[in-house]
Amino acid sequence: MQIDLKNPDQLDYVIKEMKKHRLLKKPYKSFFPIKRLKGTIKKVHRLGVNNYSRYLYVNPIEGVLISYHSQSKFPHSPSYIIKLNEIRECGVLFEDKQAKWFFKRGQYYFIVRSDAKTSYFFLDNLDLINYWTNEIHDAKEFYDWFQALTNLRYDPAIQEQNPGFIQKYDFIIDNIIGVNLPECDLDQYSPSLNIDAATYAKNHAQSFGDNQTQEMAGLGNDLLATEDSSKTEQTPMSTSDGQAWSN
Repeated sequence: MQIDLKNPDQLDYVIKEMKKHRLLKKPYKSFFPIKRLKGTIKKVHRLGVNNYSRYLYVNPIEGVLISYHSQSKFPHSPSYIIKLNEIRECGVLFEDKQAKWFFKRGQYYFIVRSDAKTSYFFLDNLDLINYWTNEIHDAKEFYDWFQALTNLRYDPAIQEQNPGFIQKYDFIIDNIIGVNLPECDLDQYSPSLNIDAATYAKNHAQSFGDNQTQEMAGLGNDLLATEDSSKTEQTPMSTSDGQAWSN
């Protein structure tokens, strides 16, 4: 279930989990399996006549999908940036129902449509196409949740009526801003590994979390050091670590 950002018990549970993982020096465990994603994919020219390779990068905390002309341009010379909260459609286009005249046989396509731009991407590997669309969707879902949290933090009504929430929001926001997410490079993936792309990326994120030893310093130290004196029974939101923002 999704966390109710106005439910103090659920907020306390999230904070408790974040504290636990920080004390273990594994802060990413609170956010597993979200990750940054990058890799090369083919893109259809806006007129549909030509296509070319592009290097994509997705960051769920910064809330962006960025396209580069090539890997050599990453990360400092983007071609264009799409804000995740402006994406209105992202999904696989199936040939029998949604085919465009420029579709090629043996290729699988997905669309990313924002307020300002529509892009079509494709590969000959349906597993990778499905994974790209799922990750963009999950990144958007997380960023939308993060934005809702930030908006509540600065809501005048909450500041006036429930000022105790502000410290909780600050602690969670600080942890989100400070966490180091793993960066999964899909160019390193190959079907010859005998696992699908989703499993490959999840294993990468799991390994990152298991091997993490750095501790986020200076973030929410007051709340980390002082347990809430009015604790109530905690209500878990998920059966797995993190993912308080998802089903």
